[in-house]
Amino acid sequence: MTALQHLAAAVIFLSVASHSAFAQVGTVRSDSEVASYCAARNAQSNACTLYEASMVQLIANPELFEGRRVLVIGFVHLEFEGNAIYIHREDFEAGLLKNGLWVEFRPGVLRSGERYSDRYFVVSGVFTSRKRGHLGLFSGTIGDIDRADPWPSRADLGRRSKPPS
Repeated sequence: MTALQHLAAAVIFLSVASHSAFAQVGTVRSDSEVASYCAARNAQSNACTLYEASMVQLIANPELFEGRRVLVIGFVHLEFEGNAIYIHREDFEAGLLKNGLWVEFRPGVLRSGERYSDRYFVVSGVFTSRKRGHLGLFSGTIGDIDRADPWPSRADLGRRSKPPS
């Protein structure tokens, strides 16, 4: 085989291999592939109804959680055309929008008088990588959010565990 034939064979191999790898992007994975992330099950059917994941897992492996209800902790920032949950506060501050997911809350989830922006929250909603928020700037969306609870800091937890004096 000549050098040119080796090169042609390598190009064909890489072309086929890369097409195969890209074909899986955006496909929904089977329930058995995400079973270890299950956080809640339906009492009658035993089907998983909620998956616990990290922001990193959602962004790095979106096909695992596509269309599934997830429970995730992150830094929430709310503003016009910029409602998102980020891996870290610093990601928001540095404008690293790809380290964030657009958020959409069910009506009534955000209670008036409570502060929701610029704090860490645990949220539960349906994940999709197909919707990417305002101008497609984010890595996906957590929509239909039915839970948004503040995540306590270590200082908060320390204050709660101290016995009264």
